[in-house]
Amino acid sequence: LYIMETILITGATGTIGGQLIPLLIDEGYNIRILTRNKSKSSIMSAVYAWDVEKGTIEDGAWGGVVDVIHLTGIIK
Repeated sequence: LYIMETILITGATGTIGGQLIPLLIDEGYNIRILTRNKSKSSIMSAVYAWDVEKGTIEDGAWGGVVDVIHLTGIIK
């Protein structure tokens, strides 16, 4: 039994993330989303909050992650 890698993605609710995530899921990857607004990411079950201003990331976001895809643009 082969278990695919877990990938953490920032900027998942944007144009590129919206196209990339379904492709990765179809390939069998486990996806985690790191977002500033969890309500925008309701389609995914593994969504973690990222508070850029406080410099905090919700507990559990990094567990088992082997790759990060950083798609976040300018943060205001």
